[in-house]
Amino acid sequence: MSLHRQTRWRFPRGLAASLLPSILVALFRTAAGFGSQPGLNLPFTSSNPWNWKTEKLDIPIPWQETYNLSAPVFMSGVPNAANSLYYSCSVDSLHVQSETANDLYFAKYGDGGTVSLFDQQLFPNQGVCMLRTYSHPIDLTETTRIELNVKTSGQGAPCVNETVAGRSACAPWFAVWLFPMFYDPTIDYNHTWPAEINLLENHAGSPFSGSGGPYGFVYNNVHSSFPGCDNVGESDDPSTDKIPKQFCQKLEWGVDATNINHHITVKVVVDGSGGRVLKIWHCRNEPRGSPVRTCNGSVSAQMSLQGRRGPSKFWSPVWDPDAAGKFYGKYQLVTNMWDTRGSGLEFSTSDVELSFEYELGI
Repeated sequence: MSLHRQTRWRFPRGLAASLLPSILVALFRTAAGFGSQPGLNLPFTSSNPWNWKTEKLDIPIPWQETYNLSAPVFMSGVPNAANSLYYSCSVDSLHVQSETANDLYFAKYGDGGTVSLFDQQLFPNQGVCMLRTYSHPIDLTETTRIELNVKTSGQGAPCVNETVAGRSACAPWFAVWLFPMFYDPTIDYNHTWPAEINLLENHAGSPFSGSGGPYGFVYNNVHSSFPGCDNVGESDDPSTDKIPKQFCQKLEWGVDATNINHHITVKVVVDGSGGRVLKIWHCRNEPRGSPVRTCNGSVSAQMSLQGRRGPSKFWSPVWDPDAAGKFYGKYQLVTNMWDTRGSGLEFSTSDVELSFEYELGI
């Protein structure tokens, strides 16, 4: 995912005023109270870690939809709308919070901490955007190993984009990713990257979602990547302003978006110079066998977790203790599906395990 894309929210064109109350109830679940900016370790009462947290002591839903917990809070206690995780959702798509609407499932919860998002539409020719955030904030200075499973089910949508013409089936933009709790728009992003971490993303990168008309785009391009870093890391010359390839390496999965049944392993390791490096592996779960417990090997996506240190001018704000403060190294895990096409495709994330494993070398 990348948050640096334009977004606005609007109702369907020509929607009658008389329908507004019922549509609002279907689309938006209201938190009991907004309160002040949440801390990083509030108790959570939901039985499924992906469910909206709506009990009295839980983080209110508006805070579960924001990415920058370091941003100033309005007097109302509601986070700045400019920091919404829906930032990259198409201008013409609706935001759906409810699990069901108009007798359609948009999200389901299951055993193993499973959350499934569905490619559904409320109105013809108009997409939907939906997301869920994981209950537990992730401090990558302490949680150095993440294990999870991902899966798609269903036939997907016809491939209508020129870039994937001829493919049998595509899918909307979906992802499971880690977003940093600290962004600073005042920092020179020519020399830095936001350190967003796509564990898995189905997206072509450019043109971005929503530019393909009322249906939006569909994709068949599955990868692990680091927006703002691997897509500009085009130079091996450190004298240029382009972030060198050594800091981020994207990995294409080479599988269809409608044929995902994989395990993902994420590790934070320490390199020979004492710096941290995050690596992402994936491996297929056999349909009739037990799920894989962990992945490894010589091929992985990787990103340097580098603040301002040494002679390099390239760095990431969330990984600089002076810039990020209490948000240093802290992330939230999110799964989302953007700009749906109505194919019924299911994208599931499950069996998330967080642990500490100190490891030297890459």
